[in-house]
Amino acid sequence: MFVPHNREKDPVREPIMPIYTAQKVTTDTTSAGPPLQPQEGYRHSLEVVSLLLAYPEAELRCMLNNFSPPPCPIQRIPRLDAVVNTFASTVSLLPLSTWQGIYVDTFDLDPASSLHLTWHVFGDSPRQGRALAAINEIYRDAGFAPVPGELPDYLPMMLEFMAVGPEWATVCLGEKFGATLAKLTTHLDTHHSPYTPLLEHVLEVLTIPPHSREVIV
Repeated sequence: MFVPHNREKDPVREPIMPIYTAQKVTTDTTSAGPPLQPQEGYRHSLEVVSLLLAYPEAELRCMLNNFSPPPCPIQRIPRLDAVVNTFASTVSLLPLSTWQGIYVDTFDLDPASSLHLTWHVFGDSPRQGRALAAINEIYRDAGFAPVPGELPDYLPMMLEFMAVGPEWATVCLGEKFGATLAKLTTHLDTHHSPYTPLLEHVLEVLTIPPHSREVIV
């Protein structure tokens, strides 16, 4: 989904840049805590989850059937192969049309499960457009540009970028959208979605607390 983007960068630019231009709003007065520190091996995990969040086609089922874990299991978090196996045990034996129906019902017909993360914060307000532009700026500053046709806040695209982009950009996006991702994960869990373990794994490899507070800056 990404192509190289050549842009001269300022080496002294502060990498953790704000996603939003709106006035800061918080729902918690406690300190934000230390910055995120993605776990070792997070890139492979995010790449796999980004693929599994795609609309299910026959190729995706084939990938599940032939999945092999990374050579070094990630420490202190559920192993990626166990997470994928949990997901596969639920969906891989379903008729493909049934699996596709679950996907559409979950991510296309339920707004609270939208994979477009800025929608959960701004809806269709003009502030969403500014947030999308800021995400694109992060992609470009990291040396990438999304292929036209998808909004930059689309979670599978964002995870794909985090899997290959610089760690400062992963930390930036994780800190700014962590609360939204945690909220989405909780919603899926409440509805017993088979996609819940995938997003729980993302929260863990990025060290995002499951009940992360909402912070908009």
